Amino acid sequence: MRRRQLSHGFSQASIEKLQPIIEEQMAKLIATLQEYAKTGQSFDMKNLISCFVLDILGEVAFSRSFNAQAAARADEIPAINDHLFLACFIGELAGQNFWKYLISWSPIPWIRRLAESRAQLKQTCSDAIAYKLANPSKRADLLQNLINAKDPDSGQSLSILDINTEAFAML
Repeated sequence: MRRRQLSHGFSQASIEKLQPIIEEQMAKLIATLQEYAKTGQSFDMKNLISCFVLDILGEVAFSRSFNAQAAARADEIPAINDHLFLACFIGELAGQNFWKYLISWSPIPWIRRLAESRAQLKQTCSDAIAYKLANPSKRADLLQNLINAKDPDSGQSLSILDINTEAFAML
């Protein structure tokens, strides 16, 4: 059912409409690289690419950039890395729901940090959704596709919880 609700937003035609957004972010990356080439200054390519990808994600998913390229840093990147590590860690354990609950009470500092990073990402998604719902636009993005998604059989829309869950997965 979920796949049917979301399939239109992830169709080839929908994704192709996002190309100008991606090209705009690519132009920023190229300009930054050209500036480094001119000055001969050393830089962290991994950080540049991470900021580039995060800005694209913000634009295509939420219609708002994280402005990571302009700042040359992004607080969300370590949080995303922490979340991925936590997801892999819990995914290897039996009784995953139990461990998800228990981790929030962990006295171990690095585990608490992972849980806090996950909470930070959830809040980032929730804020983006609240902003989008309060400021509707005609711009096609993945979040708008989630908001507009309807089950082909029942005509039912996604709940706010479902939208948050899917947006969190995109981030």
